[in-house]
Amino acid sequence: MCGDAFCNILWARIMERREMTQFNLLGISGSLRAASFNRMLIREAGRLMQGATYTEADLDLPLYNGDVEEAEGIPAAVQTWRTKLRRRMPRADSVLA
Repeated sequence: MCGDAFCNILWARIMERREMTQFNLLGISGSLRAASFNRMLIREAGRLMQGATYTEADLDLPLYNGDVEEAEGIPAAVQTWRTKLRRRMPRADSVLA
């Protein structure tokens, strides 16, 4: 369990639904800044979930441009991210965003 009420409620509900020894969390932050408040909150939530494995997704992706996609296909960075995410998502028991 963790220190604050929201985290404790979330953890209790998650554990009610899953009987397991290992719990996997995937964190997705909408900010790329190293000192982002959103990113710090997600990391702290992952840290507070005792007994859980926390993985942070890397969202350093180019902005969407339909013209580029039509002319050149889906950018390599997006394809790599999508492949990594698909590998992690089925194993993630919860996503923090």
